[in-house]
Amino acid sequence: MHPDMIKMIELGAGLLMVLGMVGGARYILWDLPRGRFRRFEDRMEELEERFDQVLDALSQQNERLEDYHERLDFGERLLARKRPEAATPV
Repeated sequence: MHPDMIKMIELGAGLLMVLGMVGGARYILWDLPRGRFRRFEDRMEELEERFDQVLDALSQQNERLEDYHERLDFGERLLARKRPEAATPV
């Protein structure tokens, strides 16, 4: 083989190696973290939705608890009225 041809092949192989290293470094330093960040953003959105669902459920439970508390107060007032009536002899 001609020595100039060998130099051209070595130059091409070296250029391909440099391009491969640059591409690999770009992927590792740029694309990989961006993909992880996108997954992190998706996970955060999912957690925000779940958190909103939990807050809604707590709000509904709080409303139910207030309703039950009102009913209990009403029942206690009725019971308090009935007790003096039951205590008086007929």
